[in-house]
This record gives sequence, structure tokens and C-alpha cells, in this order.
Amino acid sequence: MAENTPIIPSQHPAIAMEYLIREHGILVLDDITFTPVVGESFDTPLFQIIICHEGYIKNYYDDKPDLFQKHDMCILYPKHMLYTEEISPDYNATIIAIAPEYAKDAGLSAPFRNSVQFQVFPSFHLTDEQYEQVMTAVQMLRILSSLELGNRREMMRNQLEILANMIDSYHGEALSPKEVSYTRNQDKAIQFLNDVVKYYTVSREVSFYAERLCLSPKHFGAIIREATGINPGDWISRYVINAAKTLLTTRLDLSIQQICDMLGFKEQTAFSRYFRRETGTTPKDFRKANKRI
Repeated sequence: MAENTPIIPSQHPAIAMEYLIREHGILVLDDITFTPVVGESFDTPLFQIIICHEGYIKNYYDDKPDLFQKHDMCILYPKHMLYTEEISPDYNATIIAIAPEYAKDAGLSAPFRNSVQFQVFPSFHLTDEQYEQVMTAVQMLRILSSLELGNRREMMRNQLEILANMIDSYHGEALSPKEVSYTRNQDKAIQFLNDVVKYYTVSREVSFYAERLCLSPKHFGAIIREATGINPGDWISRYVINAAKTLLTTRLDLSIQQICDMLGFKEQTAFSRYFRRETGTTPKDFRKANKRI
């Protein structure tokens, strides 16, 4: 079931979605004028389809800069880090939030065929015609959610599939030939990105992830670079550092030693060296510089 749900001004959209998604599975959230957090990383818990109507947001998605503006569309996958640097006063967007459990139950465990494309290039621009077509499909989701029909769930799944196919096609048209070339070996790249989310506290070694795909580290590195344009070691360090930054700035109740333990580092000195090598500062100094007032 989808529901057109207004956002309570005192709540972040993610908070409202997290509460309602357990009951509804799909939420259509209109008139979104702010993001879950600004100035710190946010670990996205849901599949999110975001359509910008007005204004802009300057984001970092897994540390990759992204300018999200009028008539842009963005597909966010669960367990990826989103950092909002700046948001314009006139920003307005619609979010379609899909619970991973609902997507799997509806036969949409991978909502989009070319999921690596969306994880590497999450946002893209819609033409005026494409924008109107997407909003028409979104409106159909709203209508179906209000109908009391026995087959509503099936109808909602079919409409979601239609919307996913539209987005898949428009996203492919928006990518440059160079960007499309990155998406070969998609299955292996998808497994690797999912493995990083699952095992980044277990191992930060490229050889660990190569072994899980039954590949040599050299061949594994070439495949991931071709599929995503980024070295596997950089993917791993990005996720570890984003997780560390989030804990350092949002969990002030935890000591640096406790964060070190949560991230799978055997010693605090090893964590500090790793963090400083990737960021140029120590965990202690980063926390001090980014401490909330």
C-alpha cells in the first residue's frame, strides 16, 4: 500500500518514513523541503526515489559530490551514505520510499535492472516530457493507494514496476557512453558493494572481497574499476570512513575506543592511523571540530 503522507515540520522525512514504512510498505511523501540531516552523514535505510520540483541540494553520495536540482531524479539504495552540504530555501521534492522487505515480497528485490548504474550515478536530469510522465505514474500510485480493492497490492506492484522501467530507461538515456561502460560486470559489482555493507567491520582488505567472488585480487580490481570507475580499496575506505564520521558526530555517548571496536579495529592506534591517512585528521580532532553545539 502506498500513502500520500504529509511531513510534520518538526520531523525529518526519514523519521516519518521509518515510522510509517512498517505499516504501508510504500510511502509517497510530497512537499519535502529539507533533508534528514545537514552537515553530517546519513545512512539511508530504504529504497528512495526522489524527484526535485524546485531548488537544489548539494550532496555527497558515498563521498562523491552531486548537485541535485530542479527536474532531477535520484535513486538511493539502502546502506549508502548521504551527506548534505547545502540546501536552497526553495527546495521542494517528492520522495517515494520503498521498504526493502516490501520490494522483495513484491518481486522487486532489485527495483532497477541496472542497479550498479544507480549506485554509481544515483541522480540524473529529466526532460520536461519525462518529468511529466514520471509525475503521472506517481499520481497513479496515489490513486491506487486510496482504492479499497482486493487486488490492490498486485495493482500497486504492477504500477511500481512500470515506474521502475520508466526510470531505468530515462536514466540510461541520461548517462554518457563513458558512464555506461562502467556498468559491465554488474552482477559482480553489485555483490561487492553489498559485501562491503555487510563485512566492512570484518575486513578492509581487497583480497577478502575478491575471495568472496572467487577472483584473484588483480582481476577483481579490474572488474570493479570497469563497473564503477572506482578502485575496490577506495569503495571500502569510503564506507569505513563515512561510518566512522557518522558515529563520531552523532554518537557522542560512545568513546573513540568504543567506536574503534564497533568498526572492527583491534587497536585504537590502528583506527587513528587509518582515519588520519584517509582524512588528514585524527578521530579526536574530527569529533572536536564537528561537535554539535
